Formats: sequence, C-alpha cells, structure tokens
Amino acid sequence: MNNNLNSIESQGVTQQDVIVWRNLSQKQREQITQVDQSFRMDALKMFAKQGLSPEEANKKVWKAFAVYFEYPLEQNLINELISLGYSPEDYPLPYELHLRVDSFLKKIMTSAKIQAYFKDQINQYPTFNAFIRAWIERKEV
Repeated sequence: MNNNLNSIESQGVTQQDVIVWRNLSQKQREQITQVDQSFRMDALKMFAKQGLSPEEANKKVWKAFAVYFEYPLEQNLINELISLGYSPEDYPLPYELHLRVDSFLKKIMTSAKIQAYFKDQINQYPTFNAFIRAWIERKEV
C-alpha cells in the first residue's frame, strides 16, 4: 500500500484525490472504469471503420482520451508502452486522478472559445495524458 501511495503521489495525486476516490463504492469505481473502457473501445472501432490501422487508431485514442490504470504500473506494461513509442508523460494516469480530471474537463467545456483554446493546447502534446500531466504540474488541474 505504501509503495502505491508513493507511486501515485509522484503522479500528482493528492491526499484529497485518494480520499475522494476511495470513498466511492467499489461498484461506482467499477462503473467509472467500465465507461472509460467502453468509450475507448467505441473510438477504436470508429477509427478502424475510417480505415486506420490498429496502431494509428490506438494513437488517436490516446490523443483524444485520458487513459487510467492501477498504480504502481507493472514493468511489463511500461515495456509495452515504451515499445509503442510512449514516454513517462504519456503513461496511464492513476485512477485516483479521475474525478479531479473530470472536474477540470467540465470547466474547460463551458464555452466554444475556451474549448478552442484547450483544443489548441492539447494538440501541443503527444497524448491527452501528457497534456493533463503538464496542467497538473502547473497546478491548474
């Protein structure tokens, strides 16, 4: 457990994030993870129908969605991510950040002008997770 706390704190997770996430019921946490997986799978299918290769479709999904995973990340997952060309800034975010990231996303979706600004900002990063990590470092998320 202590190793997990150290690994998620290094990802920008606060004590409050941990409390909020763990105060959700197991069913609520499972629903959140299932919805995330469903959105990403639907996007992969849509991109495949557009003629993208599985690798291209996967890259588009990582660009469009926050990707979460349980921490600490296992070495075999890290090795797979490296083989796909991802760096630590792109790695999955800890689930404990999910609700804070969702709150941030709701704020930036308030107007077309703000959405356009953030769309431009997101395009400056290789993945959505890299964008989120940069904004966490700035204390904006």
